[in-house]
Amino acid sequence: NNLNNNLYGHKKFKEELIKQIKNYSILYNLGELKIMSILICGDSGIGKTELAKIIHNTFYKDSKMIKINLGNYKTQGALNSLIGSPKGYFGSERGGELSNKIQNSDSKVILIDEFEKADTDIFNFFYELLEDGKFTDLNENEFDLNGYLIIFTSNLNEKNYKDIIPAPLLSRFTMKALFEPLDYATKNKYV
Repeated sequence: NNLNNNLYGHKKFKEELIKQIKNYSILYNLGELKIMSILICGDSGIGKTELAKIIHNTFYKDSKMIKINLGNYKTQGALNSLIGSPKGYFGSERGGELSNKIQNSDSKVILIDEFEKADTDIFNFFYELLEDGKFTDLNENEFDLNGYLIIFTSNLNEKNYKDIIPAPLLSRFTMKALFEPLDYATKNKYV
C-alpha cells in the first residue's frame, strides 16, 4: 500500500517489484538467495531514490537510512572509503562509509546512488557481495547482509547501461528496471 500510495507512476514496475519480493522471500527461506538487489536506471527526478525511501520508511522508519552516493567516490582508493582502509593505514580506525552506516542502523535497506560512477574495484566488490551475501572490511570485521534489500540507482538508460556495468555484475541483480519519465497527468497528480 505504501508503495502504491507514495510512488507515483511506474505501475508495471510496482507490480513486478511486489512479485519479485514474494519470490525473494521464498528463495531466501530456502537458502537460495541471500540479498535482494534491484538496479534502477533512468533520468534524475523520476522516483528512483524515492522508491528506496518509501521501502525504508515502510519497514525501518525509526532507523537511519543507509545511503551511499557513489558520485562522491571519484578518487583512487574509493573502495577504502567504502569499507575502510587496511590496518596501519591513515584513517583505518574510522572504517568505511558503508561499514559504519550498517553498524549504526537497524535498517536492512541500502541505497547505492549514482552507481554508474563506481570504478572497477567497487563493481568487483558488489559482484562478490551479491554472490556471497557478506563482506569483510579491511579491518577484518565481517558484515553479513543476508535478508538485505540493496537498491542501486543510476542515470544510465537502456542503451548504455550494458556498456558501463560489467555483464557478470548485471547477472547478479535480482531485478533490473528502467524508470521512464512521468507523464503530465501523473506529475499533475503528484503536485
